[in-house]
Amino acid sequence: MDNIHLAPMKNISCWAFRNSFRHISNSYTEMLNLNSLLHKKQKASKLIDTYKIPNQNQWLQVLTHNLSDMNDLPNFIKEFQNKYPEKKYIYGINLNACCPDLGVIAAGDGAALIKRTKRLIDLFKIFLRASSTDFLRISCKIRLGINLQEMKHNKVLNFIKELDNIDDDRISPTIIHFRHAQQNSDSTPHWEIIEDLLNCDHKIIINGGIGSINDIHKIQTYLSDNVREKWNERLSGIMIGKAVLKNPICIESISNISKKKVSLKYWKDQFIRGLKEHPPSYRFIKELNRTYQID
Repeated sequence: MDNIHLAPMKNISCWAFRNSFRHISNSYTEMLNLNSLLHKKQKASKLIDTYKIPNQNQWLQVLTHNLSDMNDLPNFIKEFQNKYPEKKYIYGINLNACCPDLGVIAAGDGAALIKRTKRLIDLFKIFLRASSTDFLRISCKIRLGINLQEMKHNKVLNFIKELDNIDDDRISPTIIHFRHAQQNSDSTPHWEIIEDLLNCDHKIIINGGIGSINDIHKIQTYLSDNVREKWNERLSGIMIGKAVLKNPICIESISNISKKKVSLKYWKDQFIRGLKEHPPSYRFIKELNRTYQID
């Protein structure tokens, strides 16, 4: 697999962390509230840390259901990149339709957008119609539903089909977290519906409990022979998140980008160098030290 995405994680996904994974093709900032970014521009200058990372696409993940804010986003990014050229490396925008936090859902954001397929599609359309969007791509990350019952209504499948009706090359593959919003990160993903999603014309990136090549092999057992044979054609990539918190070099067992193996010491040394090059705020240092003992 040569298209591996590093999931956005709160208090983890700073530039130094993203930069330390050289077998990653795409990485994402932590989830950022779009309204806050637009109206507190000084705060944005600190939260957006898209310094250059060789051979890696960096996505800005935003949380919003507001069409007006989405319309204003492209010009905001253009102004940001002009003002902070050292942070200009924003490949695209990733809409969060995945966050299961109850407060986020109550506000109509995150996983609440799964129930609001029209609004989610409208967010794509208004972004694509906005001025100065030619330089940005757009995608989203979505769960299977708010709960098990919603998952069975195939909201995600309907969304994928509607999105595929928009003919625009700036739309990138959709990231699907194969759990519903009431499941925690230790719950078993619902891979039993993966074949229906892979049979759509719109390509997807799969996420949920993936941390080794064996996990991918298990997912493939849910596929018919016909779809399994076309796995590489139908699947755009995989996303890895929590697995790297336990073992940051687990990607080595999945990636075929390079034959050269990376040791845990090499990864950690590179990570620490990155923390010195572009130090993140204290909240990142605190959580990353708790996870990796970086002091």
